Amino acid sequence: RMHVDRANFDDIIVGFSLGAAVVMDLEPLDTREHDEAASDPTRSHAKHVLLEEGSVYVFSGHVRWKWKHGIKQGPHRYADEELPLGERTSITLRRLRRPDQKESDDLWMT
Repeated sequence: RMHVDRANFDDIIVGFSLGAAVVMDLEPLDTREHDEAASDPTRSHAKHVLLEEGSVYVFSGHVRWKWKHGIKQGPHRYADEELPLGERTSITLRRLRRPDQKESDDLWMT
């Protein structure tokens, strides 16, 4: 299911994808911010990222807050090829925001 990680987590989110390759879909929350596709209704705002065995991804800044992401149930296709099915484990690291700190950089310096 497409989602944005909860706001009680810090600005930086790190994920590790172990096992079978999958495709992570990303879409902007507000498509009006992306003028290049707004003028052409046939163009999609979505991005599709291949997460191969051992991939690491980092969400921060604009992508962290203004884009939703998710991985649909397989089978997955990438570049017109079906990816082999298999088991996959996802490890996601998030840090809780401290209420007395506003900036992400301050959180990582403590």
